[in-house]
Amino acid sequence: MNIGEIVKDSVNYPITDWKKILILGVIIVFTGISSVNLLLNTNNMVLISVLVVIDVTAGFLVNGYMFKIVKSSLDGKAGLPEFNNWIGMCTDGIKVFLVFIAYLIIPVAVLIFFALLSLGETPPFVTLSVSTMLGSIGMNPSDLFISIIWPGFLNFIVILYDFFLPGGIFAIIYAIIIFPIFLVAIANMAYYKGEFSSAFKLGEIMDEIRSVGWNKLVVWYITTGIIFLILYFMGVIVAYIFNSIYNIGLMIGLLLSLTLISYIYMYIARSVALFYMPE
Repeated sequence: MNIGEIVKDSVNYPITDWKKILILGVIIVFTGISSVNLLLNTNNMVLISVLVVIDVTAGFLVNGYMFKIVKSSLDGKAGLPEFNNWIGMCTDGIKVFLVFIAYLIIPVAVLIFFALLSLGETPPFVTLSVSTMLGSIGMNPSDLFISIIWPGFLNFIVILYDFFLPGGIFAIIYAIIIFPIFLVAIANMAYYKGEFSSAFKLGEIMDEIRSVGWNKLVVWYITTGIIFLILYFMGVIVAYIFNSIYNIGLMIGLLLSLTLISYIYMYIARSVALFYMPE
């Protein structure tokens, strides 16, 4: 498929079943439930622990359903997959997150750690609380990249600008290159029916990218990213406007999670599968 066909199919794909958009949306809502303890202003560790477990589990289920979309799409199915085999979905979600850590979090953390040490700075992530880390572990990689990784890179580049400009450029290039390879690795794992080691068959993954074309990867990644960001920031703008006028930010945030955010995740998963799919 060419890029235009991939985008058209991926944009229309989620709206084939609004019921499943809402089901995924409900799960997404639970990925933020650990923040309830802030609203309740409680130090009840039992309650906090329960909320974190629910948060993390929901995050893994979101990842798992996205992975299920990729597998279903590679099998040639046109419709959204069913919400079933919840344990399997959660297991797949954990696999996706572990691959994400291996491809992006660990290398980036090491890069930033040593760069900041060379500047005599204290790496900020060293002071992160355990609850903060646990609250993020089940997050969808796409949302984690946009909300945490990318802003972190921007701050990192600002710090490095007057000291190691080439290092800052390297960090940006690193983020741009590694994330799409991570996405193809997830598709490769889906192609092998969830075989975890398949996400790390770098030779095979690179061969797949070369067969499709690096130029097509770049165009697809940029196009998909632009559409993702447009949809994402549309939601942010809508939430900001309604909260400013009517002070109903919580309700709008809930509605966006139930619809727009769910739609974005489905769109990304379908797009990844169609890009990976053999001609």
